Amino acid sequence: MKKIILLLLIQFTLNAQTNVDKLVERLDLLSDASFDNWKYSTNFSLTPVELSSTTFDDSEWKNSKLNESLYLDSCWFRKSVEIPKYIAGILVTGPLKFINAVDDYSYIWIDGESRGKFGWDAETILTGNAEPGQKFVVLIKAINTGGPLRLIEARISLGVESALQNLIRNLSTSFRVGQKLVSFDTYQTNASVKVDPGIDNSKVKKERREELQKLIQKLAAKINVDALANGDTTKFLSSVDEVKKELKPIAEFAKSFTLQFTANAHIDAAWLWRKKETEEVCKRTFSAVMNMFKTRPGFTYTQSQAALYEWMQNDYPDLFSQIKSYVDNGR
Repeated sequence: MKKIILLLLIQFTLNAQTNVDKLVERLDLLSDASFDNWKYSTNFSLTPVELSSTTFDDSEWKNSKLNESLYLDSCWFRKSVEIPKYIAGILVTGPLKFINAVDDYSYIWIDGESRGKFGWDAETILTGNAEPGQKFVVLIKAINTGGPLRLIEARISLGVESALQNLIRNLSTSFRVGQKLVSFDTYQTNASVKVDPGIDNSKVKKERREELQKLIQKLAAKINVDALANGDTTKFLSSVDEVKKELKPIAEFAKSFTLQFTANAHIDAAWLWRKKETEEVCKRTFSAVMNMFKTRPGFTYTQSQAALYEWMQNDYPDLFSQIKSYVDNGR
């Protein structure tokens, strides 16, 4: 019994939202009206009209967050979305678009009305005359053609971008990155695996990082998100300016990190084309990379698939020699 309680407490702690998590979630909603936490099901026995009814009970459906990998061939995503009064401080009126991205393609219904088929990215009119508080049932039939199935993006758009939206997005990103940098997380992830090797080579004292953790959570709570939600951008921006002054210790800590970027091309070697076409794709890609090497002295590139090198060696030896020379130069 004690073990069960301990496991539940650990799970609760892992899933508990921090002040930064709460701030980021609200900022994302208020800057882009992005909708997370969808319901999904693989039961296709009901029609889209039935599933789009406001009285349909999806409580037995599973939960999925945006960009979460689901290993399914296809599924329904369903959510009742409510139009906020303000998006990035702008009063919501007139036409609104629903922006959606699914890996790999989707069919969309708004309140039971079909909006058609979309490949990966979708953009459709949500309403021609929006009013705050309006609710719409968005139903998405997501189709997967390989790898994980993901609902990558789901938001409404006014059709215009503002300086305030960029500020809010940058603020959200800064807090998200700041929380990660001051944490003790050492896990590594890819599309299907999350591993914590438990290796932390940081030279920063544990006590110092704990101080910064407390500080960033304290400052996240001081951002006046309610003012932004109510359209009072002056109060919101005033709170941001005050918090920025107090974020200096975390900013200085962040500057102690070095980020290293390297280019990469995602090449599906056994996809919807024949081997010869894949080789041509590789040739064109690597030839473009050679040109980038010549014009950008700091440019580096990675390619992990050994078979691609073998193809270049056998069929395009001159290009392969160039590749080798840049390998020798550490690029």
